[in-house]
Order: sequence, then structure tokens, then C-alpha cells
Amino acid sequence: MTLRTRLLLPAVAILLGALGMSLVAITKEVVQVVDTVESGFYQGKLTAVLSLLQQREQRLAATGMRTVYEEAFQQSTLATLRSSHLQGDHPDFPFVIGPSGHLLLYPDNVPALRDIASLVGQPAGTTTLISADGRRVWVTFTPFAPWRWTIGWAVPEKVKYAAVKKLQQRLILILGLAFVLVAALLALRIRQVTRPVEELTAAAKAMTDGDLDYPIPVGARDEIGVLSRSLDTMRRRLREKIHQLAASERNYRELVQGANSIVLRWDKEGRVLFMNDYGLKLFGYTAEELVGRHVVGTIVPDRATNGADLARMIDDILHHPDEYQLNENENCTKDGRRLIIQWTNRAITDEDGTVEELLSVGTDVTEQRRLEAELRQAQKLEAIGTLAGGIAHDFNNILTAIFGFTELAQMEAGDNPTLRHLLDQQLTAARRARDLVRQILAFSRRSEQEKAPLQISLLVKETLKLLRASLPATIEIQADITSTATILADPTQIHQMLMNLATNAFHAMEEQGGRLTITLDETDLDHEEAKTFAPHLPPGRYLRLAVSDTGGGIEQEILDKIFEPYFTTKEAGKGTGLGLAVVHGIVRGHGGSIRVQSKPGVGSTFTVLLPIASSEETRAHPTAAGAPPHAAAPARARIMVVDDEESVRFLLQEFLARAGHRPTSFASPKTALEAFRRSPAAWDMVITDLTMPGGTGLDLASQLRAIRQDIPIILCTGQSERVDAERLAALAIDASLRKPLLQQDLVRAVNRVLAERRQASCNP
Repeated sequence: MTLRTRLLLPAVAILLGALGMSLVAITKEVVQVVDTVESGFYQGKLTAVLSLLQQREQRLAATGMRTVYEEAFQQSTLATLRSSHLQGDHPDFPFVIGPSGHLLLYPDNVPALRDIASLVGQPAGTTTLISADGRRVWVTFTPFAPWRWTIGWAVPEKVKYAAVKKLQQRLILILGLAFVLVAALLALRIRQVTRPVEELTAAAKAMTDGDLDYPIPVGARDEIGVLSRSLDTMRRRLREKIHQLAASERNYRELVQGANSIVLRWDKEGRVLFMNDYGLKLFGYTAEELVGRHVVGTIVPDRATNGADLARMIDDILHHPDEYQLNENENCTKDGRRLIIQWTNRAITDEDGTVEELLSVGTDVTEQRRLEAELRQAQKLEAIGTLAGGIAHDFNNILTAIFGFTELAQMEAGDNPTLRHLLDQQLTAARRARDLVRQILAFSRRSEQEKAPLQISLLVKETLKLLRASLPATIEIQADITSTATILADPTQIHQMLMNLATNAFHAMEEQGGRLTITLDETDLDHEEAKTFAPHLPPGRYLRLAVSDTGGGIEQEILDKIFEPYFTTKEAGKGTGLGLAVVHGIVRGHGGSIRVQSKPGVGSTFTVLLPIASSEETRAHPTAAGAPPHAAAPARARIMVVDDEESVRFLLQEFLARAGHRPTSFASPKTALEAFRRSPAAWDMVITDLTMPGGTGLDLASQLRAIRQDIPIILCTGQSERVDAERLAALAIDASLRKPLLQQDLVRAVNRVLAERRQASCNP
């Protein structure tokens, strides 16, 4: 249907409606006028009949004999009315109804009126009755009380409104002619209006089809012209906006597709609607493989590694997205790898606020969380190491007393073999306790390491020989040693590290057998690579040692606990739980780092990085040679002993006295310093503990040297403290002894220092 038809039909309908309403209104007004006139006319006829009855009633009343003449008067009156009004063919007629409802006067040739008897007893009025042949008859009536009659006048409505009907027909003819004329003029005007509209419609359709260059006529100055100019302006602006939108879309796609973050759109059912190239590459899918599938089972596993119900979490996100605006959870790639993704989620809603889809932007923080976990683990091990070092320090003082009193008891045992055997067993147990303390100190990285240039490849080869001789034939040993680089290290500790790692691998394959692989090579780490391996590791060149096994592997849940002291999965009697803790301490003590990679059922690989020594460092740390022989020490030296432990002071005094010296002990640095100030020349040597309440041994040494520069000083340490090497060199400490002290070690050191001093004084 064209616009012209759509405009013309309503206009014609409106015009017809207006003409119809006008005809109805005119007819109604004419009917009212005719009804009033006709009603008055027939009311006049009824009034004339009523006057006749009243005259006859007056005459009847004048006779004074109503009963005798009443019926005669009534019949005479009816005869008069019949002769005057019912003769001939008149469409209207009078009627009279008796008291009982029977008709006293009614035309013989007129069909009876239904329900005419119902007018008896009614007050004067007008009504419409239906004749026996179905015609509508208008009736005016009034009661005549003296004779109990109801008189009326009736006229068919067709007769009463005949003039109205003729007038209505003429009006219809006139209005029809007017309608035809107005419709023709209206059609002409609509044509004038619709032509430019049709042209605009063609232009709009062309714009809809994408032709924004379609010409729009803008010549008219009326409303259509304004509309045309507006549409043309809109066309030009739309063309500009489309160009801008296309450029914006290109920028958006370049931004989304080029972003180093995951951009994901998914619907309220959890199905993927879109993922950018970065996310598809990260998860290993193509768009065809992923779009339309649910996120659970594709990029989100049903359950996380720690057992968390991720499917339930996704369902909760879909129902309560505002509670997950920033969320971090475990995801999975197509090949099964687990990733930790930090998501920023935002609900996209319609105008009513109903969620239509979700927009999620994700960042892969897997490596960051791994480094954070390693940092937390390192901090935890550091805290445990600090505690272990403190305990070891106190335990060394106790062991010093055990060693010392046992040695004194051996001196006093004489030739009693039983007592000597018991004391030997006690010393053996004390040595085991000392070795355990050294392992704890190695874990805490607080033992004093004697580092020297070490070609670790030679040590690895020696260790391999030992392993081949000691491991069962079910364990295959492979080696790939490609580096001969030198590191600064304590050979004993590096050997202990290698043996602990190899032993740990053997225990993993003890029952089923397998392959032990040791590789040694070199690697250069830049800043990012070093931080990826361990947060504390600086960039540089490193020696890389890897020890791999094909055992049962380590469960993910306990992987971050394996370097904790006394943590072990072995059965009772097969390990102390210190092996890997000691390895960790040794590696960190040498400025390196260790990482473990393990998969249950496949095996484990421990990778150690140790910094390669530069040529300058190698020259600055020559290989230690044996100490030169010294002349015999002078007897009966006056020695000051300073230690806060009473048992240690007693033992040192006893050892020195039995060696022929004259020791005097002090419980604090303060009392020792006061005694030294009173007579500095009276002392031949000072032996002091490093850590004491009220001051350190280094502080005391500094104060003593300020008083007397040449006083020999020996420093005793529980091996848990980090001795400041620069202060030791600045104070020229003559010797440093590690607790627990043995008599022979103490006496040998005292005699050596005294002999060196005497020799120096003889050769100025």
C-alpha cells in the first residue's frame, strides 16, 4: 500500500465520518423539531376530544340523574367521535379504553395495538406501541376520570416522520455531492504532498541499502523541504560518522587483538562469545573451537588443584557478577596446563538492567604467583633458619661442656677400661650431635664457609664414582658434564650438597629402580630470566647443576614444603628430613638458587644455579695451604678468658691450666675490660666469646686494642653468628675457634698464636 493510499483512505474515512455525523446531527435536530410540532398537533386533537367529553359530562351532571342517563350519554359521545373521526381513510385516529381495559372506540380497519390495555390507570403521557402487523405507532393519551375512560390519539411513526425522511434523503444527496468534490480536492492535495515524500522514501531506502551518495531533492521551502534538507544533512553526517566508526572499529580491533591481556565476552549461560587472539594463543584454541562452548571444561577446569569447585564459582559469577569484579582463579589450557589468571569482570546490561553478557579482561599471573610463593617459602626458610641458628648457638655451648667434661673425665679415668669405653661412647654421641648442629647451621646458612676456587666438574666426577660403587644395579646413572667453570665454594659443603641430592633421588627410585641423571653446564641469565628463576637472584653467568630421577615424583600439595627442616615423606628410619633443607642452605649460602620440577608418576628434577667466579675473584681467593710449623709456645702464659657461660669458663680454665698456662675467667666484657685497664701488661692473651650480654667479643677486642695494640686475641664463636670479616681483618684477630671446643684444638691454637707472637718479636 502506497503512502498516497494510506493518506487518502484515512482522509476519506474521516470525511465520511464527518458527513455521517453531520447527517445524524441534522436528522436528529429535524426529528426533534418535527416531533415537537407533530406532538403538539396531535395533543391538540386529543384536547378537542377531551373537551367534548367534558361538555357531555357537564350536561349529564345538569340532569341530576347520572345513574339513569350516564350510559346513554357515553354511547352518544362514542357515536359522535366515531362519526367525526373514524369515517374515511385517515392514518391517525382516536381511541377510548374502558375501565376494564376493553376498547370502546377503535377503527375497524386498523390492526390492534399490542399492550394498549396497559395504558389504563396511567397518567397522561406519550409512548410508542407496536401494532399487530409490527409497525411502530406513536400514542398520546390521558385518563378521563368522571367516566373512568382512557382516551388517546394514535399515529404511525412512518406518517409522523414522513417529512423528516424526505429531508434526510435530500441531505444525503447534497452531502454525497459535497463528499465527491472534497475527496477530489483532497486527492489532488495529497498527490502534491506525497510526491516529495515518495522521493524522500526512495532516498531513505537508498541510504538503508548503504548508498549514502543518493541525491535528495531539497528545492521546496515548505515542511517537506525542511525535512529534505534535514535528511540530506543527516546523510552527509551519517557518512562522516560511518567513516569515523569504521576507523574507531579498526582501532578497537587493533587494541583488543593486540592487547597483552585476555579479552573475553561470555553470555549469561556461560558460553564463550568472543576471545581475542592473545587469549586464544594462551589457551591453545582457535576461535572456531572455543566460541559457543561453555567456559567450564574449556578454559576453566571443574576443580582447581587445591580441590576448589570452580564450576560452582562460575555459576555464582553468572548470578552475582558484582561480587566478582576482581577475581583470581585457576584456569586450564587446551593441553591441560594450569594457569593462574587475574580477571576483571563487568556485567553488560540492557536498558532495564538485565544482564545480557559479561566482559572479562584477564592477566596471566602464573609466574608472578610462583615467584611470590618462592619468596614466601624463602622468607619462611629464612625465619626457620634464624631460629635454628639461635638454637644451634646455645646447643654448641652445651656441647662444649659435654666435650670438655668428657675429656676431663678421660684424663682422670686412668687405666679403668670400662670407664674409658663409656667415655668414648659419650664422645661419639657428642660428635653425632655436633654433626647434626653443623647440618642445622648449613641449612640456616650461618656456618662459616671457607670458600676457595673450586672446579666443580671434578667434584661431580668423584661423586659419580662413589655413587656407582654404592648404588644398586637397578639404578642407571647417566652424566652430561660440559662445563669446567670455577666457582667460589666450600668443597665439603658442595660435596655434601651433591650427595644429599643423589641420595634423595635414590630413595625415590629404591623400590622400582630407574635412571639418575646429573648434568652440568653453564647459562647466562639476564635480569628477567634471573627474576623468573628466583626473586633474589642477580643477572650474570651461572653454573647449572641438574639432578633428575625417574621415581614416583612429588605431589603438588607438598612441593613447597620439601626444603623445610625435618619434613620428610620417607618411612621412619630412612631419613632425618634435613637433607634437602641442608642443600637449600648450602646453595643459598653460596649465592645461588635451587628449583624443583616434579610430576607424580614421572619423576623429579632439582636444578641448582651457582654463580661462576670471575678471574679477579679466583686470584683474590688462593687455594688454602697448610699452616706452617710454629715454635713451641711459652709456658705459663697469663690468659684472660671471657664467656658468659659458667660451664664454658670452667672448662677453658681447666684446659689451659692443664696445658701449663695461668687462666683467669670473667663473666662479662665489662668486668674483663676493667681488669685489663688496671694492668694491661699483666696479660699475655685474651680468649673471648663472640656473643655475650652487655657487648660482643669484637667490641671488647676493639677496646682492648685501643689500650694495648699488641695483645693477642682469640675469638670463639658458636658458628651461628655471621662474623664480620672486615672487622676481623681491621682488628687483626689472631685466631677464630668454633664451638664446641675440644681441648686439643684450644691448646693448639693458643700455643700457635703465642709462638707466632714470640717469633715476630724476635724478628722485628
